[in-house]
Amino acid sequence: MANLFDVQGFGALSEWNGQFASASAAQSFQQIAALGSNSVSLTARIWTTNKTTSDVFAHAGKTESDASLLAGFKAAEAAGLSVVFKAAISPLDGTTSFALSPTDINGFFASYKAEIVRLADVAQRGGVDTFVIGNEMSSLTGAAYRGYWTDIISSVRQVYHGDLTYSAATDEALKVSFWDQLDIIGVNTYPPLTSSMTPTVQEMIHAWTEVPYNPYYAAAFDHKSPVDFLHSLSETYGKQVLMTEAGFRSMDGTAMRPGSWTTNAPADTAEQADAYNAFFQVWSAHGGSWMKGVELWQWDLNGKYNETGYSPMGKPAEAIVAQYFSGHGATLDLTITGSATHDVIDLGRGNDTINAGLGNDVIYGGDGNDTIIGGPSIYGKLATTTVTLTGYGTAGAARTPRSRSWSMASRSRHCWSSSRLRIPRAIRLTR
Repeated sequence: MANLFDVQGFGALSEWNGQFASASAAQSFQQIAALGSNSVSLTARIWTTNKTTSDVFAHAGKTESDASLLAGFKAAEAAGLSVVFKAAISPLDGTTSFALSPTDINGFFASYKAEIVRLADVAQRGGVDTFVIGNEMSSLTGAAYRGYWTDIISSVRQVYHGDLTYSAATDEALKVSFWDQLDIIGVNTYPPLTSSMTPTVQEMIHAWTEVPYNPYYAAAFDHKSPVDFLHSLSETYGKQVLMTEAGFRSMDGTAMRPGSWTTNAPADTAEQADAYNAFFQVWSAHGGSWMKGVELWQWDLNGKYNETGYSPMGKPAEAIVAQYFSGHGATLDLTITGSATHDVIDLGRGNDTINAGLGNDVIYGGDGNDTIIGGPSIYGKLATTTVTLTGYGTAGAARTPRSRSWSMASRSRHCWSSSRLRIPRAIRLTR
């Protein structure tokens, strides 16, 4: 079967200068690829002294050198992985990046821009596919700062020619003011999925498609479910969404606060596996062509087992990741009913039943044996068109249709496939 996503892999964080060029990193890239990954997201940190200072700099011991970056990119490529390269700023005093409040805002952005353009140049020399211009800087990404970011993006494009994105925090994505200037919408996706210490897989599946129970996150997601919120970002800006981070720690309560790396709780590898199981069931079904993919957080480049960390290495979750990344995991079969206006119904794999309803609808069925029922474009006593597609099989690079049929009513309608989309391809019903 085909890959689950166009981009699927793991994030990896540099803890010291030279780590990306290390033998353990090269071994990690091979392990990541063996799980069915086709990508790795490499995060290198740049620094400021504290949240109010304006000087942004590369730390000799903590920031990867150009040579180490290039060696890391090369090792990832040798393992068959494309590279997403993320620049992440961190204050040396331990302040979080989303609390930055430089006293000299012009000086800060001038200094930040210099570092980002420098790293973009290295990314270009290293053949990086996607460059991430910042990470979780929510205090500085609103409308008041748009001009600084458009200037940075323009300067980066002069030296780097791949795709650009920004990694927004889970509760920041709605407020980023410059999505229209980027190629991809990047979101570090850690919504709370439960208030229970012992959630079931089914409970976590439902949480992805319901408005968050937490009022703060309900507002952050514009009172939409996590799935619908990310989809709405894609529709608003006409760009694919990449989950630049998503993951779960192997500890009790991980689904309550997926993004918390400071919480202490007993180890629980089974709960981590359950959370991954729910994640993949949801996104294999709902992740249509609008969803570019996911970089799972994180793979420890030192190759060591972390009992309560994010890495699934050596834990039950590892097998679940491998199963889905290789295209063999179980998926949900959805029944979708369109509204009375025009809809874009864009789904992932699964044997789905899609009732388009009224309106001029665009339907992307994804992989699977889908039944698509198209209604009239206006109110009236019109016949309907039923289209039944049987998914295409894939074997290596070849794609062989098993069956494909449709029936047309007496009224004139047209059905065609789009060569830009995965098989089974987009079906547009014109009434």
